[in-house]
This record gives sequence, structure tokens and C-alpha cells, in this order.
Amino acid sequence: MNKKPIAIISATVIAAVAAFGSAACSAKPKEELTVYGIEAALSSDYTLTASVTCDYVNNTEVPQDELWFHLYPNAFREGAKFSPVPSDRITAAYPDGRSYSTLDITSVSVNGTDVDISVTGSDENILAVDLGGKLEPLDRTVVKIDYSVKIPKVRHRFGYNDNSVNLANFYPIACVYRDGAFVADPYYSTGDPFFSEVADYNVKLTAPKELTGAFTGSVKSTETNEETVTYSVEAKSVRDFAAVLGKYEKMSGRAGDVVVNYYYHHDSQPERALNTAILAVKTFGGLFGTYAYPEYNVVQTAFLQGGMEYPALSMISDAYSGDAYDDVIVHETAHQWWYSAVGNDQVK
Repeated sequence: MNKKPIAIISATVIAAVAAFGSAACSAKPKEELTVYGIEAALSSDYTLTASVTCDYVNNTEVPQDELWFHLYPNAFREGAKFSPVPSDRITAAYPDGRSYSTLDITSVSVNGTDVDISVTGSDENILAVDLGGKLEPLDRTVVKIDYSVKIPKVRHRFGYNDNSVNLANFYPIACVYRDGAFVADPYYSTGDPFFSEVADYNVKLTAPKELTGAFTGSVKSTETNEETVTYSVEAKSVRDFAAVLGKYEKMSGRAGDVVVNYYYHHDSQPERALNTAILAVKTFGGLFGTYAYPEYNVVQTAFLQGGMEYPALSMISDAYSGDAYDDVIVHETAHQWWYSAVGNDQVK
């Protein structure tokens, strides 16, 4: 196993601990979290039909009369102002030619009452929801959004190929309110342009039976019939939610109390990848603090860059192998603390 990346990252991030540690520890914890309930079904033609119920708590210090939600899938639509893929990586991202997403919001309601559908933002990237009155600090309201979205064929966070389906940033998620306004940055092609509050998630995802799912959070139950499998997933205190579906093999191990799962579709050394992930969790747990979740899922999948982190789940590009593959696993595992546990506005 290549241990050098862990040593490098350890030395680098200790400086970050000193820089961010005091601010993170002094932040006032929020007593209540927003809760997302998501019910989604993936069809064989890669269309996702979904309903998102956001039980939103106003953790700002001012009354709110509207809420804004990011519509990240719209970045993948034809004619988007900001491409989700760098211009010099188009061919690598779309090896079978350009493919686009189509997002259709069919209804929006607030506390059971239908409201107008208002899509705005600099690149049709925001759903603005009129609450019909003031939502006072610490009060709650329930916004329900029904939609369908065609998943593009692209090697990216939100896309599919022959081996896997990446479902990241696939649902409307509440914008952070800061300095008197909602943070509404579009989906840029460089870096990780996502910034959201910690919330609880209860997700029910139905997919074709032959697809195995890896998720942010823990699978509480599965229900299988002749054609489909439905996963019921719970994720507590996570910054956002992601899933990967594919025809996977799975290996598991432990890093102390944490179950580490490795999902792969072609890997001649799966034990090496799993052991790299286990060592990374142990190492960073000792450096930064106990890993926050009961499970950590590492998933080999189609991805343009080396990998991508989500809470309790890391996507690792199937274009990598050997030491480079180990490096990506270590790097994405470090993000389980720096981004997931300690969040930041990466655009700003």
C-alpha cells in the first residue's frame, strides 16, 4: 500500500486544523435541523421521477417570506450559460457525444397549498418559493417539490454510463442564507461549487433490480420485486445526500466502529482499495477526530476527475488504477472531515 499520500495530507491538513479549528469549535450548534424526505424512482431510460419534502427550519436571525432552492441538474441542460464541464474536458466527459439533462418541475406546495413555480437565478439555477407570509426564526414550514429529470450520459457527478449511475446534486436543496441574502452561485465547471446546511435525510429510492446502491447514510431496508429494488435510507446530520447505482461487487471491513464498504465493477485488487480506505479512516480519525457516521462507502464509478466526496460516500474514478487510485481514495476520505464535518463556501 502506498502510504506516502497519507503522510503528505496529514502534514498539510494539520495546518488547516490550526486555521479553522477554533472557529469550528466556537460555532453555536443549531438545536434543530431541516429534514428532507425524498422519494424517487429511476426508470430504465435513466429518467428520475421524484418528490422532495423539505421540512425547513429557519435557523437565520431574520424572518423569511420566501425560500430559494438550488436546481443543480439544470446546469446539464442544453443551452446552459455555465457548462458543468471544463471546455478542455468535453470529449473525456462525453465519450459518446454530448448528452443533456431535462428538468421538469411539476408542482410546488407550501404546507399543502400549491404555489407558483418560479425558476430564476443567473442560469435557471434557482427555484424561488413564496411562503405566503413570514417564517419567523426557529419556526418551520414544509415545502414539497415534485419533479422529473432526464439524467445525462456523462462521466460526472450527475450522470450515467454503461457501468454506473451517479446521483449527486440531483434534488432541489435549500440555499444557505448569509449576509442578508441567499447564496445562489451557479454550477461552475471548476472546483466544487456546492454549499449547504447540515440536515437529516430520509430517502426511498427505487431502481431496476439489477442495480446495487451505495448511499450517503445507512440502508434501513430493501424491498425487491420482479423488476425493481427499493432502498430505504436514513442519513442524520449530513451536508447533502448522494447515491451511486451500478452492477457492483462489494467488500467490507472495519475501521474501529466504522463499517467501510468498497463497491467495484472492475478491480483486480479490491482488497487493496478497501484496506487503503480503512487505513485512511483510521489515520484521519486519529488526526482530526472520530469519524462522524457509522458507515463509509467508497465507490468505483465513471467520473471526469479523480474522485468526488459526499457525506459517508466517495466516488472514485474508474479511469485510475494502482498508486493513483490509492491517492484518490485517501484524498476523498480526507474530505469526510474537511467539507463534510467542517463545511465551507468553496466558491467564495
